[in-house]
Amino acid sequence: MKLSTRRRASWGAALVALACAVPVAVHATSAADAAQLAASRKTTGCPTTTNNGGTGNNGGTTPTPGNTTAPTPGNTTAPTPGNTTTPTPTPTPTPVLPISSVRITQANLKSGEAAPKFLSDLANVFSTCPDFVTFNEVPYRADDLLAPTGYDLFRTPGQYTGASPVVWRTDRWTAINRGTTMISNKRGRERGQHVEWGIRYANWVTVRSNDGKQMVSMVATHIAPKNSITAKLMGPSIQRLGALVGGLSSMGPVFVGGDFNVHYTAKDYPRAGLTAAGLTPSYDVYGSYLPTGDHHGATIDYVFMRPAASFSVLEQTTTELYSDHDALSVVLSMPATTSGETPVSFAPGTSVNDPTSTASASRRSVARTVRAAVHNAPRGAAIRLSTAQLSDRAIAAQLRRAHRLGVSVKIVSGSATPTRAEQALVTELGVRRTAKSWIVFRPTKFKASTSPTSMLINRTGASTYLVLTANRPLTTAMARDLAAARMSTTATTYSASLRVFGKMAKR
Repeated sequence: MKLSTRRRASWGAALVALACAVPVAVHATSAADAAQLAASRKTTGCPTTTNNGGTGNNGGTTPTPGNTTAPTPGNTTAPTPGNTTTPTPTPTPTPVLPISSVRITQANLKSGEAAPKFLSDLANVFSTCPDFVTFNEVPYRADDLLAPTGYDLFRTPGQYTGASPVVWRTDRWTAINRGTTMISNKRGRERGQHVEWGIRYANWVTVRSNDGKQMVSMVATHIAPKNSITAKLMGPSIQRLGALVGGLSSMGPVFVGGDFNVHYTAKDYPRAGLTAAGLTPSYDVYGSYLPTGDHHGATIDYVFMRPAASFSVLEQTTTELYSDHDALSVVLSMPATTSGETPVSFAPGTSVNDPTSTASASRRSVARTVRAAVHNAPRGAAIRLSTAQLSDRAIAAQLRRAHRLGVSVKIVSGSATPTRAEQALVTELGVRRTAKSWIVFRPTKFKASTSPTSMLINRTGASTYLVLTANRPLTTAMARDLAAARMSTTATTYSASLRVFGKMAKR
């Protein structure tokens, strides 16, 4: 379902507060351009209802009249002499078939491009009805243009956080999680530059097919080009991207699309780093590459996949655009079922739920992340949790389980009166702060400036020094409210958060 303007605005406020974007004024679409864009907006002609199987429905073909059915005389009933109607048979539902292939389109639409050219480029991008689109250089382009009817979009609004949104088809995929991760944060500009090239983010979405058997994540990013300020950013950027992809891989295969600003066969192409991240470009799998824009024949736009062994490249093409980049379109085969990788890891960045989604997994995505982090803590690990209130019984059950498995669990709650979930934890953990595990109640310690939830786990899955902060307490209302969580995995942040936790635990 298309996000409303109000929902996107509230999402943006929550995410910007957590993502720490750097606000700097740059070129934005003019009022005249914006009016022309709005007046010229058209739908894609792509399907807007579920159609997941059958020949030719691989996300790269336009639906034909054969995809619709006309009513037949059997669909109506005629009156009989007895004033009764003849019942008609209940139609047999069309089975939801697995998605057999996906089309991914990567498009860098040059910043500042005039409205008519921009609209023409958009039409070309959506002409093949891709399953996923990753955009670059569009921080101030309207969401409704970047995600027309039949599509949805995610990004954290902002000059840098919103430059590379991710878009997906809603008739084939349901979003269950989404977020934003910093890729590089090097400040500074060379003379004549309007933006800081070293500040880059990735936006991502995890989606599930309508039959529930396929789950994938799509990441959109834009690696910094090289200049005197950004010359050493490629390696660390690929490492951060790899950490994000590693975290998402626990849900299923991961795709990455973006402008990486390095030629495919160049000496400084980061093959070693990408291999370490488990990312394989479509060019490797297809066995050939092609120029992706007006850059002296260079190939700098990519679609990556993880794990490559699960896919084959069925088609790989570029489309000429007014932008200085071509649109790169890749069609990949899809396995009938997907599964996540182990061990689980947790990538730094911000993720959000969707309280209005019809999918429970999307409404409870933040709570699910909390449960997964607790569930994967091994014997001997330490969990330190402060929350304004804990009434989510599923999370409480995971905390009790962790304690029984030999994990040290210490909790500071802001409840003036313990909830049923907290009472069960009192029984399980006790309240003596000299013990290995405990729960205490400190309602006066939760001020307006205090994070409603902060959880520290020194070891969980493949991650160490996990710090998860959320803008909501761990209650069942988290699934009904807009919730955002930010994760960090640095020893410095963990140590600082541990000191804060210790102060909150004291009377």
